[in-house]
Amino acid sequence: MAAVVIVAGGCSAARTTQTAPEQAKDPSTLTLLAELALERGDCRLAAEDYAAAAMQSSVAVVRRASEVGLACENLPAAWQSAQRWRALAPADADAATTYAAIAVKLYKIPQAVAAAQTVIKAAGANANERIGQLATALLEEAEAPAVLAVMAAAVGPNPSPETLTLLAQLSLEAYDPERAQRYAQQAYAAEPSLTAAKQILARVYVMQSNAPQAIATAHEVMIGDPKNYTFELAEVLIALDRREEARQELERLRVSGTPAAEVDQRLALLAFQDGDLPEAQRRFADLAARGEVGEGVIRYLARPRRARRRYGGCPCGLSAA
Repeated sequence: MAAVVIVAGGCSAARTTQTAPEQAKDPSTLTLLAELALERGDCRLAAEDYAAAAMQSSVAVVRRASEVGLACENLPAAWQSAQRWRALAPADADAATTYAAIAVKLYKIPQAVAAAQTVIKAAGANANERIGQLATALLEEAEAPAVLAVMAAAVGPNPSPETLTLLAQLSLEAYDPERAQRYAQQAYAAEPSLTAAKQILARVYVMQSNAPQAIATAHEVMIGDPKNYTFELAEVLIALDRREEARQELERLRVSGTPAAEVDQRLALLAFQDGDLPEAQRRFADLAARGEVGEGVIRYLARPRRARRRYGGCPCGLSAA
């Protein structure tokens, strides 16, 4: 009897061993395990379980798998899921955006370009707006040089002035002032009322240490659109490290009727950047007492000195779609 029990036990164990892999391959089980892993804070396992489920699932699960893989920065799992999503929905702009974001993160530039072209084509008449949104999404995942390489190839041979301005801005962020200047000049030549292109030219002159041209261009920007570029000259002076002149310009703006809160916030940030903590604290305290510390200032002070667009750590609070 003992032998029978042992054999029976052995058979039972064998059945368990045989059936466990079959259960693990079930996409519903894998999806549940992935969500449980997220709740435990195990991002890596969640992304892997979702990627496995995605190979046998519908678009909804594949979408979730791609998003979890990207958020968890598990690039092999994210790439596997995104490829599956794009295969199931080749014309879907969301699928293409996520695919492009993961591809550019992996520096798979040709694949990212093809996906970006899908996004732009799907936007139709709203292409300019969608191009800007796509660039923002890619910048959250990759550095500017890679994003510039993708966007410059994806927009085609005849980009609009707005798109040229975007490429100029990306070039600035990629520390390529010559390319930024070329794009901005093309945009401005095509649309002289495009003040943003001229603003980029001012930044280009700053990077080239051409202070007279940067200041002159900043004046032109302010004259061309005083409502939206009130602080252009002050910002250029700060970028040129001409701090005292920047303070004088900010005080001039206060006297000329610019809202005092906006001027004071910039003066407080300027003191903070200069390491004059007593002055910064005094100005921030005055602003706080008046209830005039904006969200932008709070975010600036809360972020690390080297803070950028990137997010680290496990997105354990990721909620199911």
